[in-house]
Amino acid sequence: MQKNTEFDYQQLASELLNVSSLGLLILDENRHIVWCNGQFAQWVNQSAEQLTQQPWASLPLEACDQSGSFYLLFNKGRGDPVTLSHWETLLPSVPNYTVHYFRVEARSSLSRTASKAIPQAPKRPSWVQFLDYEVSRSRRYNNPLSLLKLSIVIFNSDQFSKEEVNQDISETLRDELRWADMIGHSDEGDFLIVLPETPPEALATLINKIDGAISSRLKHTYDALDYKVVTGEAHWQKGDNSGTLLERARDDLLAKLEVLRDQYQQSESMTS
Repeated sequence: MQKNTEFDYQQLASELLNVSSLGLLILDENRHIVWCNGQFAQWVNQSAEQLTQQPWASLPLEACDQSGSFYLLFNKGRGDPVTLSHWETLLPSVPNYTVHYFRVEARSSLSRTASKAIPQAPKRPSWVQFLDYEVSRSRRYNNPLSLLKLSIVIFNSDQFSKEEVNQDISETLRDELRWADMIGHSDEGDFLIVLPETPPEALATLINKIDGAISSRLKHTYDALDYKVVTGEAHWQKGDNSGTLLERARDDLLAKLEVLRDQYQQSESMTS
């Protein structure tokens, strides 16, 4: 006598996603995490519950290329960052949600595609190699080294093209910074800036200079743009590697973004 087996397909699908070798992540319209699978949670050493509602910017990921085809995952539990290939799509049932897929790649895969996926000036290293080299120099010679994570928050983003604004900021940063500095690839309005031989006491002046140049550029091009530039910073300390330096810059940026969000919400409640 044949037995019929009934499957709970919803539960089965959830189990399959959790044991997949792909890391899966769903972001809402504000780029906050609404769901991730077990593989992605394992990569970042947090539970899926801990990751829910965290902003994308809090993840230990840095874009390798302008298109976001490759990311580096910096993890406290690993010595070297892990290279992840990345692609994304809209969630059909909730069109303002995006699904992000990540797959571990060999570093050689990134090297083979670097000339196409990561445009660089001739003979200049990638920002990853550059940061590792400067950290090594700081360890050996105690040289000052600073790192900035710059983020632009656009309050009336529905009226402007984020891509065009980001491009203007990228060009402004290239004009204002030294050849010795390096700008990492932007990700949704976030920019990574590596500043060799830059001590903490020199950073305030540089940030003011960058703010002024960006303000002048954007005011000329987008008169009605309502925005705020927020900058997280970190300085090399004894025992740092690239990952810990990036983490402190990211944490500083997130703390300042949180303060800005609270201020904006208070302002909105007062005017309503």
